[in-house]
Amino acid sequence: MRKPKIYLETTMFNYYFDTERDAHSDTVTLFKEVKAGKYKAYTSSYVIDELLKTSDDRRH
Repeated sequence: MRKPKIYLETTMFNYYFDTERDAHSDTVTLFKEVKAGKYKAYTSSYVIDELLKTSDDRRH
């Protein structure tokens, strides 16, 4: 069975780090599921470029 593919855009990364956002806990759960192999995640070079412009502590 193929893993479902999901596209992660910039907002997903913001939700992961911003604990005040309503979707923070759901986003953390999604990232854990990706790490566990439930989904195959991908993003675009535009998102990576945006992430590279963030402060060092959030980028790593």
